[in-house]
Amino acid sequence: MSALAARALPRKSRPHRPEDMASTLNLSPPDTEEPASMARFLAGAFESLLAMVPSDRRHSPEEIEHWIEEGAVKVDFSRFAFGRDLLRRVPELPGVYLMRDRAGDVIYVGKAGNLRRRIRSYFAPRALGDIKVARIHAQLYTMEFQTCETEVDALLLEMRMIRDFRPAINLQAEIHEQPGRYGRGRNLLLLVPTGKRARVYFLKNGAFVAEQSVPLGSSPSKKVCAKIRALYFGNRRDQPEGVDGWETEIVARWISKHRRRLNFLDVDEAGTYESVLRQLGAYLKDSGGLTHKVYYR
Repeated sequence: MSALAARALPRKSRPHRPEDMASTLNLSPPDTEEPASMARFLAGAFESLLAMVPSDRRHSPEEIEHWIEEGAVKVDFSRFAFGRDLLRRVPELPGVYLMRDRAGDVIYVGKAGNLRRRIRSYFAPRALGDIKVARIHAQLYTMEFQTCETEVDALLLEMRMIRDFRPAINLQAEIHEQPGRYGRGRNLLLLVPTGKRARVYFLKNGAFVAEQSVPLGSSPSKKVCAKIRALYFGNRRDQPEGVDGWETEIVARWISKHRRRLNFLDVDEAGTYESVLRQLGAYLKDSGGLTHKVYYR
């Protein structure tokens, strides 16, 4: 769909988001969190875009694909120390990728829930018109990636690498605080399933301060209970030390973006230590529940 839109629409009208495409094609914007709404929108968008394909090129999917490829600007891999074979080797796993210049300096650090899809997007013809991608390509020479167990681990690793390497392109995109984002200053337990266990990430005042691997199907362990009491119900509940404002902003943006699919327990809403343990136990004992969005109150 995106490749067809990039070929059929004028460059200045090429959309980057569903709502942009809806405006360009005179369609009602979809609710991106509702599958049925997105399905109706995509069907309407495809019909509108297909009408823009020359009539003599619509006889088969292969002809349409060839028409799209004819208009695509090819990425020149001769400028890099890697080729398309690297893109084929990237796994479909969460992780972090680093982009370096000829001197070996890190120019950009990024994270992804799916490394293959994200890294390939930088080398799709339609990406060449993006200002940030063009800036990366102008300096890029080598690239590497590191897989992580969960997308949250990728987020944490990305923040550590930005702090360590201070990549020029990351820092050029200033991170301004945006009021009203859920997660800013909140005390949360974020739960991510990993097979027969789950990772519990502890956020205090909007910053990640600890994590713990726990088995599914049982009550919270004494170690987890002690950590909850110490972090959220002890004498000190101030801002964790060594956390920069840009880090809490990145976390708040990520949680706000994925809020409708994440399972987390809001310590402040729960109110009491006993209520937190009761809700956490409900999550952990429902071994299949964490694979989709659920609420325990």
